[in-house]
Amino acid sequence: MTVAILALGILLILQSDLHQRPSSFLSFSDAKEIIATKEWQLLGVNDTVPAGLHLRMDMTTGEKWAKIMDDDDDEEDDDEQKEQEQNELYYNDDTKINSERRKESASAVAVIEGDEATKIQDSKHNSSEIKYDFDMMHRTLSKLPDEEKESIGLPELPQPNDDESSKISFQRSMVDIWKLRQERLARTSESMVNFPEVLKARIASIEEYLKDPKTQLISMNLEDDESSSNGNVVTHIVSALKDLEFQLTDLDLARDFHTMGGWPFLVQLVSDESHVPSGNKTINELSPNIQRNIRTVQAYAAWAIGTAVKNTEEFFSYSIEKIVVGDGQITTPIELLIDSFCKEYNDSNSLEIRTLLSKNIYAIGSILRGNIPAQIRVVKTNGFDKLGKKYNELSKEGFNSINTKLIQRLAVLSIYIFEDSTDTNIVDAITSSDFCDATCGVLSSENFLPVSVVETVLKAFTVLGPHCQQSSCAVNDFQSIIESIRSDWLKRKEDFDGDHFKEILDVANEALKSIRGDESGNEL
Repeated sequence: MTVAILALGILLILQSDLHQRPSSFLSFSDAKEIIATKEWQLLGVNDTVPAGLHLRMDMTTGEKWAKIMDDDDDEEDDDEQKEQEQNELYYNDDTKINSERRKESASAVAVIEGDEATKIQDSKHNSSEIKYDFDMMHRTLSKLPDEEKESIGLPELPQPNDDESSKISFQRSMVDIWKLRQERLARTSESMVNFPEVLKARIASIEEYLKDPKTQLISMNLEDDESSSNGNVVTHIVSALKDLEFQLTDLDLARDFHTMGGWPFLVQLVSDESHVPSGNKTINELSPNIQRNIRTVQAYAAWAIGTAVKNTEEFFSYSIEKIVVGDGQITTPIELLIDSFCKEYNDSNSLEIRTLLSKNIYAIGSILRGNIPAQIRVVKTNGFDKLGKKYNELSKEGFNSINTKLIQRLAVLSIYIFEDSTDTNIVDAITSSDFCDATCGVLSSENFLPVSVVETVLKAFTVLGPHCQQSSCAVNDFQSIIESIRSDWLKRKEDFDGDHFKEILDVANEALKSIRGDESGNEL
């Protein structure tokens, strides 16, 4: 009886939504059995599939995909099976906790002790625990799109010679990310909501904030989100933006949000002027708590913008739409994001500024990859000059965790943009002296850098190096630096996995080839 009522409820929701979203759902008369191939196919709501296909569900959007099984799927299936088992909790007597008990276990905490496996202890059932397979978890999450990995902050695998605190920090981060992914999956699969009404509510929240930011900034308590046991409760503008970002992971909802007029309001939140009315104090003159709140609002607005566009060609034009901010200043989303990222902040090491910079570069990358009109706009507004100077500044500030991540993302972004473009103006802008000097500065640093960061910057140099005409580093300097890096890796050969060692040597060899302008990388 319960199942029948639930099925009827779902049917009524789908039928109601058909009238509002004809492009998103198929009617029952359109049901068909797909013609299976070895390529992944997106399944419609009422599509049926032949027996024996490989099926997959997108954990972010809820979309279902299918293809014919092949030999290459065996390893992937093993990972998926492990992932499924990883999400099951067991009592010490091997009795599986049912789905209701699993919901209760949301208050579980991680206990990490030295080299032991991380255990999740349930505050209500102290006898229950989960042992995480971190290699499998990282391998599974590494298959996500680049922008999604950036969004969740997927850390690099620790190196064999890393100290114990680094390994523990990695494990804690993986536990947090894993729990977040499971919560998102649960929200996707369990909640049946009226999405247009949710979007209307989020747009209304942003409009209300923009009308009177001062009142909300004073009353806002960012700890409300952290202490709330219900992640769906919207207590202030930041929690509204977090929920909006989740909704915008769906392409249809991202399109609807723009159609419903929410885009200009969201973009305005990136601008300083939207939070401090004209004639009043600047943000730096406000109290530390108000500054913290403003930077946090800007960070999560940038996050939502990046997720809405996320390298989707249909939405590329959103990034260069004209937006009015402050006292009538006309600008575009990509210009606002670059200005916010490249601005000088009083406390650049504070958590809120580090979060703001991280979310900004995520949004900038989501917009610019493959988006030639946006890249041309950035050239015309000197945006690449600003990014190059910021890249250069970061390379001189030292290599704390946040700087290292920002440097790596800028290097990756420069590769994408260079490979995208045939426009000489864009190529010249992305190979400016600042970009090239920053690359040289990172590679020649005596500070310890993770191998993955050096590898990424070397890849960027391989692409940009031959076009760096104005760098303070001479060709011989670059060559000497790269040879020194390669020599160091050879001395530490035993620290690397065999396949990875070959990969990083190939990267070094390609970098040498690019600077010599020949095919003689002295490969080893």
